[in-house]
Amino acid sequence: MLPIFLSALVGLTSAPLATAATEKPLFYILEEDGKTPVSAGDGHARNAFGGSKDTPEQRSLRDKELASKFYNKDGSGLVTPGSSSARTQAITPAECIPMDTGEPNFKHRDRFTSCRTMTFGIGYPDEKALEFDVTVAYTAAADGSQSVRAEFYVYDGRVIGDPPADWYDTQVGIQVLCSAINSTSCSGPGALIKPMNQWIAQEYLFTHVVSTSGTTTARDGKALYEVGHAFYDPISGTWPVLDRTDLFRCDTATYLGLPAGCVFTARTFSLNVQFARDRYPDVVDHIRDAQYNPAATKPGHFTLIPGNPKNGTPLTRLYPGYDKAFYDRNHAKAVQTCIEFWGTGYTEGGTKDCDEYPFRSTYQGAAYSDNGGSVGYSARPLAKGQNRSAGSDLGIFYKDQRLLDGDGFFVNSI
Repeated sequence: MLPIFLSALVGLTSAPLATAATEKPLFYILEEDGKTPVSAGDGHARNAFGGSKDTPEQRSLRDKELASKFYNKDGSGLVTPGSSSARTQAITPAECIPMDTGEPNFKHRDRFTSCRTMTFGIGYPDEKALEFDVTVAYTAAADGSQSVRAEFYVYDGRVIGDPPADWYDTQVGIQVLCSAINSTSCSGPGALIKPMNQWIAQEYLFTHVVSTSGTTTARDGKALYEVGHAFYDPISGTWPVLDRTDLFRCDTATYLGLPAGCVFTARTFSLNVQFARDRYPDVVDHIRDAQYNPAATKPGHFTLIPGNPKNGTPLTRLYPGYDKAFYDRNHAKAVQTCIEFWGTGYTEGGTKDCDEYPFRSTYQGAAYSDNGGSVGYSARPLAKGQNRSAGSDLGIFYKDQRLLDGDGFFVNSI
């Protein structure tokens, strides 16, 4: 259990007596390793706070490129079928610190949380400086408020070398910042300001909340934002260094059956059907065969059936309310395959369904193969109870992971 002292317990540390004014120390940020520098103003690619913005279309494309990456070093990328706890569990800095998902900048336990750890200092790293570590735990609200809570933990203050005495009195603010990518707005509170001698003297835990507002005409009311934090210089009234930023999206989609909400988008998660083998083993085997041995499935002439996190090709959700014709063609194509290989009696008196993978509710379903090429599908008669239990879990996954039409996901079958 990490020892954390609330910011109300503010105390002064002893500092050498100031003699003569020295040069103004530089503000800097180092990555979690305490060595790699983060450039001043280095936000997510070109979208540093206050800098020129991509168009919504450009940012959306970059957002999808980032989301197609699957990191799963600690297993947190796998979602248990039927699980519905992700939307209600905030994350704390104490949980963030040991987490290692393999992601290079922010770490995501799920689509609703994000973690970032770095070192802040003034002076010159490895020479003379005052430093402390900061872990920020971000949690998207699940109550319809379309806000993000940032819990800051400041710890491990230290002195490097022999900094000038007056550096200890340097005022430093820590502040969460939010920026809207399209025609909305996003705002947060002012900076929490203390002299460096206080920041390095003890541990602090405090919370900032950023709120979004405005309207968008995008489908599902989708709006893109970036959130991060900065170290503020109250003397100059500027942010000498801005840390990296993470992407989040808010929406007002009604077909989820949930209030409006937000998710972090820079990581794609996987429905781990292997965890449900005890309830629908034949469905899991079908998905495994399709992903790893498509030639052994029917119709059997495809070299790639997508959705496997190991090949990096995600599935994307198809909401039938937006394209009912394509949704129906997926199923019709699969049924046609079941009839072709197992005959019109493939249901065996209504005890079996024509199971299809990729799922009917994805844009990579059976009808996708009508475009030609080597990417395709598999269909197989399976026990009706197993098929429908798996379908129910998929619906829960869509809802609880806040997956909208066009959102990507993987399916883990081994």
